[in-house]
Amino acid sequence: MTPVHELRIRTKNGDAYSVVLISSNPGWVDCSMSRLAVGAEKMSSPYTPCASGHSALVTFTQTIRKLTSQLQHADPPDAIAVVENLSDTTLVRAQDQKMLLDMGVVVIFNDKPI
Repeated sequence: MTPVHELRIRTKNGDAYSVVLISSNPGWVDCSMSRLAVGAEKMSSPYTPCASGHSALVTFTQTIRKLTSQLQHADPPDAIAVVENLSDTTLVRAQDQKMLLDMGVVVIFNDKPI
């Protein structure tokens, strides 16, 4: 079975993104991301590849950097607020997520903030 790590990332301005890390080949992890529809005027986007690397941590780091850059470009005050881990499969440990994210970002595992 292919390990899959699903996350939902929410921003300070209320946007939400679905992120999926997939370890389909030994020693390689791919990531796809989709902007989720939030509110009446917004539409969901299709999943698009956003990062890949030799480990889940490298791929997660690339994904966070890419999303942070997109948010700063589109709406400079916006930033990642919450990273919610939706699956039981953990390719990136909660402690590693906390270390990579800004201090104010909440990381949720098993419905509990870390």
